[in-house]
Amino acid sequence: MTASIPVEQTRASLPVKRRSTVIETRTWKTRLFRLRLLSNLFWLAWQVTGSPVRALRVLRALREKYQKIFGGPMASKVAKVDGKYYWNIGGAGLPSLALTRFWEREIRGALENRPPDGLRNVFFAITKKCAYHCAHCFEWDNLNKPESLGQQDLKDIVQHFQEYGVAQFILSGGEPLLRFKDILAILQSSRPGSDFRIFTSGFSLTPEKAAQLKNAGLTGMTISVDHWEPDLNDEFRGFPGAFEAAAAAARYANDAGLVTGLSVCVTRPFCTRDNLQAYLELARSWGVGFVQLLEPMPVGHFQGKDVLLGPEELQLLEDFYLSYNRDPRLCSYPIIEYQGYMQRRVGCFGAGNRYLYIDTDGDVHRCPFCQDKIARALEFPVGDVVGLLQGQGCGLSKLQGGQ
Repeated sequence: MTASIPVEQTRASLPVKRRSTVIETRTWKTRLFRLRLLSNLFWLAWQVTGSPVRALRVLRALREKYQKIFGGPMASKVAKVDGKYYWNIGGAGLPSLALTRFWEREIRGALENRPPDGLRNVFFAITKKCAYHCAHCFEWDNLNKPESLGQQDLKDIVQHFQEYGVAQFILSGGEPLLRFKDILAILQSSRPGSDFRIFTSGFSLTPEKAAQLKNAGLTGMTISVDHWEPDLNDEFRGFPGAFEAAAAAARYANDAGLVTGLSVCVTRPFCTRDNLQAYLELARSWGVGFVQLLEPMPVGHFQGKDVLLGPEELQLLEDFYLSYNRDPRLCSYPIIEYQGYMQRRVGCFGAGNRYLYIDTDGDVHRCPFCQDKIARALEFPVGDVVGLLQGQGCGLSKLQGGQ
């Protein structure tokens, strides 16, 4: 079948030129983009269903579903990076083969009233190494122990899950950039059809490394910054100079044409409107396209601690998320991604629903916060592992107020 969304067929191999993220600030342009997106989805749905009437019915169901998930129209705000358009930090861009394949599975699932085949994301922790001592680290008990997975293991796991139809891999750790050569090997050996992103502190990134990653096929980079004040960020992350390293990494990633975002763990002391507004000002000044809001969970270094946000704090985050994504007066700010908002309305996307987590030993978990090994990533068919995960569901949904 010929997809209606144009796709790229080869990895970039030309020298990287300076690029930047553009957040579309004109409402009519975002509406025009949504029309283009819906048009592409309609033609793709027509090809999948064989009928324009059934295609319209499927699209109506998908639109209602995603309005519930995002709290408004899908792609109410759009970032353009290196010629492609992105509207959430965990999704592929338009045009791309990864996006086409993802939507094909979504359409088939909606058509048959079942969860879609494949997975949207695999979070893959590729290293135990890290120089930081972050207050919220969920991999705290595994840091800086001997590595279990060699380069070939990493490539085999990625290939195993690509065959199942994973749209995007998010490489984490530890600090994934400490296995820089292995990341290049993963990217260079991967097949077309999956995007790759890195979740990082920015530690050790250079302009040359950012360009190499882009040329090898990396799509984006999400950089952890947990306060807009440098000293408080460094204290939280347990590493002097963490703020400056993150600022430099954001600049290098943007210059290389990577989809760049910031991620913040919104703790109780941080959860004020003034702090959130100052953080968005910082993110805009750094030129990133996205900001991800994470709620603290009582796992890892926070194990046994009273860190969950209360009702008033959660309401503040939800109001902030909706206003900065939908208010035309705030359209020049980065797009906010807030999984907690979505989970409280449609349930957890982990546990094989839309994503799963693979740890540094190659074991599969429901999500990064549910630390219970389900199976070895390479020892069982991915479909069987996903079935096990879906049968167990998310262990933290009740803590977060999810369904």
